[in-house]
Amino acid sequence: MTEQEILNALRSVVREEVASQIQPINQHLERIDARLDSMETRLDRVETRLDSMETRLDRVEARLDSMDERLAAVEEDTKITRGAANSLIAWADQVAVITQVHFPVKRAE
Repeated sequence: MTEQEILNALRSVVREEVASQIQPINQHLERIDARLDSMETRLDRVETRLDSMETRLDRVEARLDSMDERLAAVEEDTKITRGAANSLIAWADQVAVITQVHFPVKRAE
């Protein structure tokens, strides 16, 4: 056997050995890749759901802002109404002094 034949035989043996040792590593990497693809798909679905929730929360926040504005108007109207009612009670008290007829109302703050 010549030196070249021996080198070729050694190359062949080394290639086969390296290939046999690399094959399980490649299989393991393929399984990891498949698992990562599955995780990426699930993360995409979670991201889609989170985007949907964010949209809904934005709508809820807009509704709450609107409710705050309307509640502030109601509070202001209540103060005006209470002031007017207290004025009427004061007037009724003055009339009661004159007519001697007392109205069963109380002044509120």
